[in-house]
Amino acid sequence: MTLTNADVARLEAAGFRGFLRAGSRGQLHLRRVGDLCVFLRDGRCLAYHCRPEGCVLYPLVLDVGRDLVVLDDFCPHRDEFCFGDEERACLRRSVADEEREAAARVSDQQAV
Repeated sequence: MTLTNADVARLEAAGFRGFLRAGSRGQLHLRRVGDLCVFLRDGRCLAYHCRPEGCVLYPLVLDVGRDLVVLDDFCPHRDEFCFGDEERACLRRSVADEEREAAARVSDQQAV
């Protein structure tokens, strides 16, 4: 799961540490333990109350290749969700924030 700076700040304010890893192009991701999210314990999310926006909106994802907001084919419960235009717009904003913030991190690293 890719994170925005706001996601990181919210999780850190809730006392979580060691949950993120940096991607190769400046992105921030939730760290995984094996195949599972670092926050998943006994089938439950430890950070549910302050989880990242992408987690809130999942299984809504952006198909970058087609520039479409769709339900993730890998989610076994995808047909149980109903999202409207507001959630789709929120996902697009979140992805745009992630991309802008990643580009800024790369730019900052190159300036050093």
